[in-house]
This record gives sequence, C-alpha cells and structure tokens, in this order.
Amino acid sequence: MDKKDNELGTKGKYVRDVFSKLAPKYELVNKIISFGLISRWRKKLVKIVDPSADDLILDLCAGNGKLTKILAEKTPEGKVIGVDFCPEMIAKADENLKEKHLKRVEFRLGDATSLDFPANYFDCVTIAFGLRNTEDIPQVIREMRRVVKPGGQILCLDLAKSRIPIYKSLFYAYFNYILPLIGKLVSGQKEPYLYFAESLRAFPNQEKLRQMFIENDLKNVEYFEFAGGAVAVHRGIK
Repeated sequence: MDKKDNELGTKGKYVRDVFSKLAPKYELVNKIISFGLISRWRKKLVKIVDPSADDLILDLCAGNGKLTKILAEKTPEGKVIGVDFCPEMIAKADENLKEKHLKRVEFRLGDATSLDFPANYFDCVTIAFGLRNTEDIPQVIREMRRVVKPGGQILCLDLAKSRIPIYKSLFYAYFNYILPLIGKLVSGQKEPYLYFAESLRAFPNQEKLRQMFIENDLKNVEYFEFAGGAVAVHRGIK
C-alpha cells in the first residue's frame, strides 16, 4: 500500500474502487444515463471557461479524459494536466487521447484534497462530476484555489438539485430506481449506481455550494443551471 493509499479516507478508497470497476464502460453508461447530454454539459463548461490559447489548465477528477480533451483543443498553445486517483481511469484517459496525439495533455495520479503542485501555478482549474465524490469538499475547493493564479478561475460541473417540485421528484426517482437498473444492464454492476444516488442526496445544493466557494475566499461566485436545474456549473475567481 503506497503513501497515497494510506492518505485516502474510507470514502476515498470506496469511490476509487467503484470507478476502477466502472472504467471500461464508464463513458457508455454516462451517455445512456444522461440521455446523451453529458458531452453537451462538458462543452458548456468549457464555453464558460473561455480559455486563452496559451492557458495552463488543471482538470481534477479527470476520469477518462473527455473534458481534458475538449480543454486541450481550446488551448492549442497551452497545456492541460488531468489528475485522477484511479489508475484504471488514468489508463483509459491515456488510451482515449493517444489516438488524437494530444502531446499537450498529461495525466497524473493524484488526490484532489492534496495536490502536488505549487501555489499560483494554473490559469484555471476544473472539476467535472468529481467534487461530489471527494472525501472533503471544502478542502478540495481550498486546494483548487491554492494552485490557481490570482485572477484565475475555478469551475465545478456536477449534478445539482432542481427547484421545480415535480421535476425534482421525477429526477430523484430516476436516480434511485431506474439508474441502478440501467447500470446493471450495461455494466453488469448495480451497487456503484446505488452509490451515485446516495452521493447526490449528500451533495450540497446550488446555493450551499456557492456559499462554500465564498467561504473559501473566492470572488464573483456564480452558477449556471442546465437540465432544469439538475446539473450546474459553479465558478469562482481567486
């Protein structure tokens, strides 16, 4: 067991095991359960980032590298570093981007709660569908702020909580009952998708997450909602 493994808490180890099992079919299941909208949400995040051509960007919880790739395409003179704590996901990301020969992309194993980068290093830090799965949300926000340059931005794309009563009820019913069945059918595993439903219940709503950004010294904090408020991007400036 290496140092990083020892540093992970109980939730961290569990989540890493979940994603190591899901890695081979992770994107396929994502497309199915999001009704094909996940790619659109990633592109919306990048549009909000609006990176400069030479930006240095950190993509946390990079998973299979799909968002990392879009960011790299928008920064032809820059570089994007994708970090994830699941070796199987990193391997999948390397495989996905190898075909595109994106030499300006680098993937590293790492823990979002304790980043191996100096302060004031990146122009922008992103995290997509990962903050909800971390051991300590405020600590991840603090680390994102620490490594971004003054004036730089941090952005989080994740599931959110709709304020439309009927839609919210239907969304939770889908996540609690339908999603695990789809996951079982496509990936052969049901338990990880039961965890996804639980992680959504425990995740702060849009206003609470906005307040977390503010409490950790981020400025001009705002959020953008999609899919009737079921998905949101939060942005803050250092």
